[in-house]
Amino acid sequence: METEEFYNKRNIVENKKEKANLSDGGRKILKILSNYKIKRFLDIGCGDIFLSKNIITTCNIETYYGVDISENGVSEANLLGIKAKKLDINVEKLPYQDNYFDFILAGEIIEHLFDPDIFLSEVYRVLQKDGYFILTTPNLASWHNRIALMLGYQPHYSEVSIKYNIGKLFPTNKTDVSGHLRVFTLRALKGLLKLYQFQIVKVIGHGTGISIDKIISNYMPNLSTGLIVLCKK
Repeated sequence: METEEFYNKRNIVENKKEKANLSDGGRKILKILSNYKIKRFLDIGCGDIFLSKNIITTCNIETYYGVDISENGVSEANLLGIKAKKLDINVEKLPYQDNYFDFILAGEIIEHLFDPDIFLSEVYRVLQKDGYFILTTPNLASWHNRIALMLGYQPHYSEVSIKYNIGKLFPTNKTDVSGHLRVFTLRALKGLLKLYQFQIVKVIGHGTGISIDKIISNYMPNLSTGLIVLCKK
C-alpha cells in the first residue's frame, strides 16, 4: 500500500468517529497554546480535524496554516478555514519562507517519518527566532512498555508488519496498524531536538483514561504513555 493511500484511509476513518472529548494529550496541547497570542500557526498533520476544531475555537490564532499527506484531511481542514496544503513531509520541503511562523505543532507525526532529520530541519527553517514548536509522540520507554519488554512482548507503538499488529501484551485489533516507523524514548527525543538547535522549554507526559496511567503521565513524563515537548528556536 502506498504511503498516501494508507494515511488517507486512516484520516477518513478517524474523522468520521464520534468523539465526545479530546484526549489527555489534546487537552494539554490546548492548554499550552492558550497561553500565547499566535500570529501565524502551522499544524503539520492537520488532517486530525477534531483537534483542529478545538484549537480554532479555544486558542488566539490569527492565521491557521496546515499541511497533511492525506487529500481527504486537507479538504476537511480547508472547510474549517485552515489554509491547508497537501504535502508529504518525508520527501517535500515545507512550502513557506524562512522564519515565517511564530508557532508550529506536529502532533503524532515524527514517529511516522522515514526521515525525521529533514522534517526537523524544515521546522527549524520556517520557525521564527524565539518561535515555539510543540512535538508529540508515543513514548517507547513508557511504564507499560517496560513491563511488556521484560515479559518478552513487543512494545506498543512499534510494529513488525505493515499489515498486522501482533505480539503485544494487551491484544488489540490485529489489522489496526498505526504505521509507526520511529519510536522514541524521552532521552533520545530530547537529544535529537538539541542536535537541530531547538531549546527544550518543557516536557509534559500524557496518558489514557486509566487512572494509574494518568497519574504516572502527570508526574513522571519519562514513563508516560505519550510525550509532549515544547521547544523554542
